[in-house]
Order: sequence, then structure tokens, then C-alpha cells
Amino acid sequence: MPLMKKTREIRMKALLQSAIQDAEVYLENESHKHSVPEDSETHFKLLIVSDKFVGLSKVARQRLVYSYLDSEFKSGLHALTLRAVSFEERKNGQGDNFVSPECLGGKAAKH
Repeated sequence: MPLMKKTREIRMKALLQSAIQDAEVYLENESHKHSVPEDSETHFKLLIVSDKFVGLSKVARQRLVYSYLDSEFKSGLHALTLRAVSFEERKNGQGDNFVSPECLGGKAAKH
């Protein structure tokens, strides 16, 4: 049986779940919404839930998650819409219905 190539999505989930043992990871590849080749894995939306975030500011939470994904950013991950919340915050609705900003694609360079 041939080895399956690990996708960025699978690697990212594994990295996060290994680094944050109690984490619930909800990851969505949004690359298809951007000006990238078909089957790209460059743009993702991530909701991560863990009590590791209790007492941390929003910025500290994001820096922590980004540190775990550093190798992915260095190897082609371009954009990550991120929401990091505790289990209590999740229970209270934080993290529900968050959306990524619309892709500006080449439009941003024209203005």
C-alpha cells in the first residue's frame, strides 16, 4: 500500500492537538475562496478551544497558536483566520459564527 501524502490540514491539526492536549480543533480550508491554484492549502479558518487559553489575552492566544504553526507558515501557509477560546467561553457562544475577511486578491494592489 502506498503512503498517503499528509495534507497541510492534517499536519496542522496534528501539530495543534499534540501541542495542546485538551484542544478541540475545527479547521477549514478556505483556499478555494482566494486567487490560488485549485487544490491549494494556503488559506485556513481555525477555531481552537482549550483551557490553555484561560488568563491569556487575545494577542497572547494568537501568538501561542502561531508559534505551533510556524513550520506551516514557513512552508506555504499564507493566511489564517483564528479564534482561540476556552471551553467556558465556547459554552457562552464565543467562537460561534466567526467568518474570515473577504479576499481582496489582486484588488488590494490596484488601490
